[in-house]
Amino acid sequence: MPARQPESKLGYGAMLKSMASLAWENRLLQRRAAYQFLMFYSYTLFWTALPLLLSRPPYSLDQVQIALVALAGAAGAIMSPLAGRGADRGAITLGTTLSLSAGVLSWIVAGWGGSGGVVGLAALLVGALLLDGAVPVSLVMSQRELFSAHPNERARLNGLFMAAFFVGGATGASVGVWAIESFGWHGAMIAGASGPLLALTLHLIFLALQAPPLSKGVPK
Repeated sequence: MPARQPESKLGYGAMLKSMASLAWENRLLQRRAAYQFLMFYSYTLFWTALPLLLSRPPYSLDQVQIALVALAGAAGAIMSPLAGRGADRGAITLGTTLSLSAGVLSWIVAGWGGSGGVVGLAALLVGALLLDGAVPVSLVMSQRELFSAHPNERARLNGLFMAAFFVGGATGASVGVWAIESFGWHGAMIAGASGPLLALTLHLIFLALQAPPLSKGVPK
């Protein structure tokens, strides 16, 4: 790793106080933390509810078989280095849009998993791969944009960003158990899809607000 000398001379107490100010004032942090809260909420909800689905009819898989399904889903982790290369080339907006869209699509595909059988299991595997790939891509794009915009505040921004990330995960795990126990797999699907769907909606609204106004014609 390259040597880096921090420029900040703040003490520990002042550092913590400054983090509260960053959380309140930094709009980029708020937006990116919201995206990742919602994406990791969806991710942990999926992986909390899925073993409960697979352990019961129509699948009735044992623990080893469920673990193999989870292992297949982990292949989505290969997206992180690819996302890093894309972010370095300036494709942050495109990468964010694609990752959030893939998060929504993953739940649409996985929704067929409640039917059971080979088709249902295949739908769950494809949905898992899409979601497991979408979350790290969104994460990399968010961190790249944050760190590029505020290079002297990277550690504090990352601390706040990751705190929101894991609060989202804890929320998703809690909602996942409640949703599948109360409403079955389709209830879990609706609860899980709401995360990336809301994140994508916020992202598209932001892009629309940032777009330049349309020309009203050339004045004579």
